[in-house]
Amino acid sequence: MKTKNRKPLPKKAKSNPATSTSEEASDKLQLAFLSTDLMQDWMEFNDALEAAIKTGKDRAELPLAFLKRVQYEISGTPHRFDAVTEEWNRVCDREGRPEEKKNTPGPEEGGAGEGGSDGPF
Repeated sequence: MKTKNRKPLPKKAKSNPATSTSEEASDKLQLAFLSTDLMQDWMEFNDALEAAIKTGKDRAELPLAFLKRVQYEISGTPHRFDAVTEEWNRVCDREGRPEEKKNTPGPEEGGAGEGGSDGPF
């Protein structure tokens, strides 16, 4: 059985749960989440994608573990991606059908939106 090379996560000083602050609890939760197999697969996927982009490649060789877990969501709901919805809206404008346009959710609505992100993703 192949053992995955896991990304090292930042080390946090151990804290006393009785005196733990909300921020420390959030950090501990975030680290626990990032330590899961799914998020390790996500980080490996993103690292491979970034490496391909940095080297100017037109195609990327990506690890499939993460993609296999989200394939249905990716292939079944393309409007989940802001870029796809924005393209749809441009086609609606071009074809004279603005009433068919879809809203692009902002960060507070679960979409990528513009600008920063909350957490590691």
